[in-house]
Amino acid sequence: MNKVDTEYFRIVNDILTNGKVKKNRTGIDTIGIFGAQAKYDVDLNAFPILTTKKVHWTAIVHELLWFISGDTNIKYLVDNNVKIWNEWAFSRYQKVKPTLGGIMLVDELLFTNQEKRVLASKLEPEDVDVVDSIKKSIQEKQNKFIDRIKNDAEFANRWGELGYGTYGSTWTAFEVPNIPVNINPHIKEKEPAYDYSINSPKTFHTGVLKDDFCGKNIATKKSGTLTVIGREPNDMHGRPVYIVQFDKTGYTTIARKDAILNNRVGDPFYPSRAGVGFIGNYKIASELDENLYKVWSHMLDRCYNPECKEYEFYGNKGVFVCNRWLSFERFIADVKNLPNWRDKKLNPKNYQLDKDYYHSNCYSADTCVWLKSDENKKYQKKNQNQSRIPLPINQLQKVIDKLKTNPDDRRIIVSAWHPYWVDHCALPPCHCLFQFHTEELTLEERIEILQKQVGPVNLPKSEMWVIQKLAEENIPSRRLNCLLYQRSQDTALGNPFNVASYSLLTAMIAQTVNMTTGTFTHSTGDTHIYVNHLDGLKLQLTREPKKLPKLWLNPEVKSLFDFKYDDIKLLDYEFHPTIKFEVAV
Repeated sequence: MNKVDTEYFRIVNDILTNGKVKKNRTGIDTIGIFGAQAKYDVDLNAFPILTTKKVHWTAIVHELLWFISGDTNIKYLVDNNVKIWNEWAFSRYQKVKPTLGGIMLVDELLFTNQEKRVLASKLEPEDVDVVDSIKKSIQEKQNKFIDRIKNDAEFANRWGELGYGTYGSTWTAFEVPNIPVNINPHIKEKEPAYDYSINSPKTFHTGVLKDDFCGKNIATKKSGTLTVIGREPNDMHGRPVYIVQFDKTGYTTIARKDAILNNRVGDPFYPSRAGVGFIGNYKIASELDENLYKVWSHMLDRCYNPECKEYEFYGNKGVFVCNRWLSFERFIADVKNLPNWRDKKLNPKNYQLDKDYYHSNCYSADTCVWLKSDENKKYQKKNQNQSRIPLPINQLQKVIDKLKTNPDDRRIIVSAWHPYWVDHCALPPCHCLFQFHTEELTLEERIEILQKQVGPVNLPKSEMWVIQKLAEENIPSRRLNCLLYQRSQDTALGNPFNVASYSLLTAMIAQTVNMTTGTFTHSTGDTHIYVNHLDGLKLQLTREPKKLPKLWLNPEVKSLFDFKYDDIKLLDYEFHPTIKFEVAV
């Protein structure tokens, strides 16, 4: 039986019966109640999604993947024809003062004063044709704006951004409050681990010759392992030459066989310094180069080498080096453009690389200066007496880690509500906090799961052996439940998305931590219906619920962050026709 639509109808009828009319920032009145709750079974064979109207499943999946990725720019959504955040980006664009917008403001996309008056008043003047014409002009401008987002990367980067505080940023990189006001704004989070294979130059050769040495895997002293992938013609002295590729970085070069066997072949992109830094294509050729190499090495050691005596005050307290500076070649190019470089060049030993001047926890071209040694110590001492700025928290990863290591923890929570950033993003999070809870499955429930997967099985009589058999078959031992608190609920537009989206998220996380799905509990604060949605909802209430669809997740995906759109499918979804509701911005 479909209880999803009936639960939804219950909440709608509660609002229609007991709701109070309220005015709000959008200019469109709402009828609402405060405090509502519904509970849904997250059953993969009867997935909780409304059937009394079509719910845009494609948009739900893309939006959730967008959240999980940490992205806050609508470009990904626009590229996948998902329009639910278009109005927010366009509205934010209209609010920027031309003097602050930079060169990327396009006059033809900005509202005229007449258009602003119509939007602000939300009133229909007597001349309906004029209003319709203005609204048509507004929609045309929004369409042009979205086309520009889709086709102009620079414009999208500037104006597709909804701002930190939007869901993806807080889910995956929650910043701490009370950040010192003078921290450099360019550095907001720790960069991901460096992929050494991306920028490693590869020199490709013909490699048409082959012999028994080809295919050998050889360990080097300082560059990991390499593989002999081809043979080149002998050198001018008749010595054999081979093509080798280093396994970690993919760097490819040619070398004589004797050099390969005697460990005289190195990879300039192998992270040999503190496990993260590499030289790159740079030859140290002067005393100044040597001084800068020492500065670079010391910087990496204090951030990444636990054996370094200063690691306690740097790496251990969240100080890190930007990805670009893991390369000495790039580091030496950047530091020559830092403030006071001329003085550093004239007096190399008397000037130190300093990031404490900006009270930053990152070494980068945006956060460092050259300072005299005594000034450097002053800032260093001042900032060591204060707590370091903690790194942003990937709350989703923290949830997964806790579910795997301490599933009974009562603090498995993701908060999207950042007290500072809610006033600086396009839309403060409506679904602002969710919590996970697990419970142990009974032995009978686990056996039932096994039999659903492989059919009837002959199990040992001993309970101990049954448990061992279930473990061997990797049968889940726990059920995962999710509870969402939502501060504001647009019942017509938001509720169908939220229920399906969080049920899907619960199912995805359950798969990655090897649990079965339980329930999704949806608790809402201001639970309302916009008055211009009433007719559509009354129509929906007359419809008969249909059978719920099935959810398929690619069983090969083992990490939440590895899911792609094609790994998620809704099967046999039957629904009544779409009911169009306008978004109140």
